[in-house]
Amino acid sequence: MEIVTALETMGLAVASAHHEHGAGQHEIDIKETGLLAAADALITIRTVAKHVAARHGLHATFMPKPSEALAGSGVHVYFTLPSFATDGADDDELPEEALFAVGGLLEHAPAFTAICNPTVNSYKRLVAAWDAPIYTVWSYRSANSLVRIPAPENGRSRIEVRSADPSCNPYLAMAVLLASLAHGVRTHALPGDPLEGSTYDLNERERERRRIRTLPKSLRQALIELDRDLVVRGALGDHIYHAFRDAKAAEYETYRRAVHPWERDAYLRVY
Repeated sequence: MEIVTALETMGLAVASAHHEHGAGQHEIDIKETGLLAAADALITIRTVAKHVAARHGLHATFMPKPSEALAGSGVHVYFTLPSFATDGADDDELPEEALFAVGGLLEHAPAFTAICNPTVNSYKRLVAAWDAPIYTVWSYRSANSLVRIPAPENGRSRIEVRSADPSCNPYLAMAVLLASLAHGVRTHALPGDPLEGSTYDLNERERERRRIRTLPKSLRQALIELDRDLVVRGALGDHIYHAFRDAKAAEYETYRRAVHPWERDAYLRVY
């Protein structure tokens, strides 16, 4: 893949690259690195992909959901810390600190969704299809859980957060994810039992019993959750929080007032 060659020439360590579900959709995985370097890598990948595509008369898009008929594009973020070390006895038994980290991520997920999924279009992806996460659940194997625990690597557990999308500012996204994880560790947040099977099969009664929340269904809902969460707001800082919130509230209001082609198709001749 020409893009991978260009990235490696620039010194970016690519772990793997392969075709994904959607037509023309590709996944690029970078090797383990620090949070700041990971955010730099996402910016680099977006820039290089667009330049390579342009050379071929094409446009590489990182729009989360370009078509309702195709899988959306996400960003999966993996966390691992020295304290996540396993004893090698059971891959399905998380170290205590990793368990608390999962609890923190689930607790603050509704609020950090505003940062990790910052466009109106982001919420067309967060629906019960194509393995997109829609509930605050974790699992060892479910492909549509918000937090998934892959097999340990190099003797350490890994935590995969699966909700973010490539329209996000990766620096802000990494900041709020780390703050949520750290808050869970500090407060000994317990995430409940891991889910077995598809999260899409959870009915309302089961979600209430397990205190599972639904991720915001719109940018407006996500901003309301952000307003309520002092941990996520604190990770942004007062200036960035207000600037981000004001810009996104204005974006949503512009979208709300716009008349979309679907509305004309559905209503123009009926009414």
